[in-house]
Amino acid sequence: MVSRVCGRPFSSLIRAGCLALGLAAAAVGLGGCAEEAGAPEQRVRRDPNVVLTYAACGLGPAVEAARARFEAENPGKSVEIEVGEPRELVERIREGAVPDLVVLVGDAELARLEREGFLDRTARQQLARYRLAIVAPAGNPADVESAQDLLSARVRAITIAIPGLTSSGTHAKAALERLGVWSGIQAKLTLRETPLEALRAVAAGDAEAAVVYDPCPALWVGAGVAPEAVAVAVVLPTDQRGVAVHVGVHRRSPSALLAQRFMRTLASEQIAAEFTRRPGKPTDEEPAAGE
Repeated sequence: MVSRVCGRPFSSLIRAGCLALGLAAAAVGLGGCAEEAGAPEQRVRRDPNVVLTYAACGLGPAVEAARARFEAENPGKSVEIEVGEPRELVERIREGAVPDLVVLVGDAELARLEREGFLDRTARQQLARYRLAIVAPAGNPADVESAQDLLSARVRAITIAIPGLTSSGTHAKAALERLGVWSGIQAKLTLRETPLEALRAVAAGDAEAAVVYDPCPALWVGAGVAPEAVAVAVVLPTDQRGVAVHVGVHRRSPSALLAQRFMRTLASEQIAAEFTRRPGKPTDEEPAAGE
């Protein structure tokens, strides 16, 4: 089973996450749900033959491919997938949800969950790797050919996801700082809650450039951004450790051994290729994960 909550404003995602947890009340905005942090842990009761997996928006197709393979190879075992915005998934976990696995891009969200004791630090595994790229509207009307071109008067508006709160925004800011253009673009920079919102702005012509992952998982969401509406203008140099798809294990997982088995399927060569496939293209047109 796959459930998806993608493409809505984060405030509504928080409310949806609270309702999904069956909590009595939800706070509006970033406050999260009504359950108090630090409440006594309770034993998680769930079918031990099911692996509940949280996955970031855009990673769903790859995780679904892994689910089909895993269930075919393990009769009687199943995987339930819940797909959502990374920040929404993090807040759900912080407020008491206990998925067995969490699949996210980048480090910021998983690292936070590890620091706060929700995920097992020793069990994290890398599944694939992305590059960072400057994307432009189709046809690249501002002729962006390098990071330095972001300083040009031709580029009137630039957008990225919020640094610090999203891995995408954090990596984008770091790359632009290394390239020496971050301070020079502040007057025309707009921060968005998610990479999908940044892509939407570019596709709509509201920005001449955005910095996102390449290939960008958000293009799989299908929430108002057609893949042909945006194009990669420049691939940026990145720290090879950083922009990766990781899977983490909740330390209270009631199906930890089965979850680790599903992790091996997620990390298989065939599924790794699915993570780096662009919408509408077969896997053999993409570079191998990690290149």
